[in-house]
Amino acid sequence: DAVVCLTKGDAANYVRAKRVEVIPNFTGIRPNPHSEEGRRCLFVGRLCPEKDPLRLVSLWKSIVKGHPGWQLDICGGGELETELGAEISRLGIGDSVVMHGQVSDIGGMYAKSAILLLCSRTEGLPMVLIEAMRNGLPVVSTDCPYGPADIIRNGKNGFLVPQDDDAAFVRSVSELMEDSCLREQMGRNASEMSAEYSKRNVIEKWKRFWFSIRQG
Repeated sequence: DAVVCLTKGDAANYVRAKRVEVIPNFTGIRPNPHSEEGRRCLFVGRLCPEKDPLRLVSLWKSIVKGHPGWQLDICGGGELETELGAEISRLGIGDSVVMHGQVSDIGGMYAKSAILLLCSRTEGLPMVLIEAMRNGLPVVSTDCPYGPADIIRNGKNGFLVPQDDDAAFVRSVSELMEDSCLREQMGRNASEMSAEYSKRNVIEKWKRFWFSIRQG
């Protein structure tokens, strides 16, 4: 009767389906009181080729060169963990990058951070962006297929960067680092816009969908 997709980009692939509906996942994470401790960027995710953490630390070298005192926290584990640690050492950025492994209190990490970074090659629907926004963090992400373009309103709650534009990624992160007022405003926007992904809103979309299927 219908195909249900998480994102508009994915939905566009089902050109022969009788009906295509877009209903995202919801987040049940509760926002933590935001106590921005210094200047910290955050990555949360599997350390795998799809998330491309090796590219992230390479970009971070360029970013932190002009912004000493900032720190990148990496939360997650995966097949690239050992290689990533070696790359951080090779790049000489070990004093500004901390690998935390898998973290049980991810809400606490959101609360300590100023900006969330994501440079994935592909996604389904990156819940980490939604969780970060729920916690009032502006985000910088590549415009990969699929998901970030559904979540980020470019210039409002974060920056959506063309997939392979390293300079744009560095420039976007740097702009947020240098402007605390911009971070604060985007963080407020992010928190407000994240309501779209609340459990109540998403369950209502499913209810309307099932009702329309029964009626149809």
